[in-house]
Amino acid sequence: MQKNLSGNSDLRLAEIVAALSLASDLGVGQPMEFALGSCVLAVRLGEALGFSESELRGTYYQALLRFTGCSADAYIVATVVGDELPIRAEAAPRYNGHMSEMFGLMVRQIRQANEGASPLHLAQMLAQGFLAWPRMTEGFVGSCQVASRLAARLGFDEPIQHALLQSFERWDGRGIPGESKGEQIVPAVRVVALALDVINFHRLGGVEAAVAMA
Repeated sequence: MQKNLSGNSDLRLAEIVAALSLASDLGVGQPMEFALGSCVLAVRLGEALGFSESELRGTYYQALLRFTGCSADAYIVATVVGDELPIRAEAAPRYNGHMSEMFGLMVRQIRQANEGASPLHLAQMLAQGFLAWPRMTEGFVGSCQVASRLAARLGFDEPIQHALLQSFERWDGRGIPGESKGEQIVPAVRVVALALDVINFHRLGGVEAAVAMA
């Protein structure tokens, strides 16, 4: 199997992964072709940064495979907030911000999911949400592991599998699982994270919002 960005064999593999990315768009509550758009933007950013062919290939597949393990934590999220898709969609532009924003979003989603419930029941659900937070974090780790294992089954090499395990790491070290920070994070992961944020903020507020975020 060819392992570069050209050749018929790799083209067929790319098509399979692209199709999987469309399914993962639905799984994370994003518009169709969200992952494909981030792939195009991330690769162009990589080219502008002078990435090698190997780094560009890693960027290409990081963007398309990043969310393919999204169902790993669906049950945990759903037990806390009900329908997990709205909170996934709203969490996307907040992930790299302050943790207080994520907590605030969770509280709001729990309130909406339990609208009309008694104050006691609502308090119980809020308490359940905060107690479940560590499990939700573990769910993020699980989604990375599923994506990495899928990449292994598709025949991708170890660097791409490893990069997928870093999908939710952050430059400041406050990501998930929090084992890498700064330049310890694979360049492909960093570029894809930026591309995803640019797309999210562009959809929310246009070019000015995307540039301000970047």
